[in-house]
Amino acid sequence: MTKRTRKSDFKFLRTWPREVFHHGKDILTGSGQPLSRPGVYILYREDDPYYIGKADDCLFDRLHSHANKMTDRYYFHWTHFSAFAFNRSSARSRRRLREIEGILISALPRSVNSASPRWPKVRIPKELRALLKPKAMAARAGA
Repeated sequence: MTKRTRKSDFKFLRTWPREVFHHGKDILTGSGQPLSRPGVYILYREDDPYYIGKADDCLFDRLHSHANKMTDRYYFHWTHFSAFAFNRSSARSRRRLREIEGILISALPRSVNSASPRWPKVRIPKELRALLKPKAMAARAGA
């Protein structure tokens, strides 16, 4: 019996320099190129994640705007990017785009995103909070 491997429905573009947008759109968005697809991207300021965004139709258009329009809110603040480019646009992939964007925003709290992920938050159970409270108060008193 042969083992079937599931082919991923996205490609990962890791730390591409901002300068790729100084070259022609045709090179970056030609047939099958990942920047011609929908996806989620992370803008970096040097080594620090700065902003997480999503492109519902074409990563190139969204990133090109951030890279070349001086009126863009993030124009001056990033040096390179990473992205997850999906193979196709469908209702399922749009849901996954929102999900991945939300996970990245939650996982990278230092980003400047103002959006909040849309899923229920789980609070620490009341009993556990009660157990932790005396320890936190004692730690503050000792400081």
